[in-house]
Amino acid sequence: MRFTRRAMLMHLALGPSFLIHTQGHARDGAAIMDFRDPEFAQQMRIVNDDVMGGRSNSRFAIDPEGVLFEGTVSLENNGGFASVRCPVRFQHKTSGLQLTTRGDGKQYQLIIRTEVSTTAPIYKSNFVSSKDWKTHQFKPEDFEAAFRGRPVDAKPLVFSEALEFGLLIADKQAGQFRLQLRQLQTM
Repeated sequence: MRFTRRAMLMHLALGPSFLIHTQGHARDGAAIMDFRDPEFAQQMRIVNDDVMGGRSNSRFAIDPEGVLFEGTVSLENNGGFASVRCPVRFQHKTSGLQLTTRGDGKQYQLIIRTEVSTTAPIYKSNFVSSKDWKTHQFKPEDFEAAFRGRPVDAKPLVFSEALEFGLLIADKQAGQFRLQLRQLQTM
């Protein structure tokens, strides 16, 4: 699914009606996004380097074990990234995130957007996927503010200000990739 800039801004600005419901599997105040839920795919969208002339491609699909994000990163035409993104809201008291994935051993980034503007920085934190299911933990201080892949000065990340989260593969990792997502849990 492709979004125009206006559609993306509307998508982000409309608020909770377009957001994933994280209730239901809560435990000790935590909320869980279960990526095995078939309705989850309706909230996700792909953003690849083709928005800037690159040639990378990716897709996501629902699988009984979780969302599968896969494709090919190409460095042609100054490209080099593929991502999947989804609107989200975290509770005010969220102090950390736990993301359960399995993949191909490549490095990925968990990205958080806190502003609707496409000129605002995102927050990113790297993790390396494992061939077995692994839960990666993230604290606000693990995230670096960036704009178009370059570090920028910005206020520290506050999870409750998140509007969108995503996963991105970049950093000149050309070739095929495969990452499966089981759940994202707040702490």
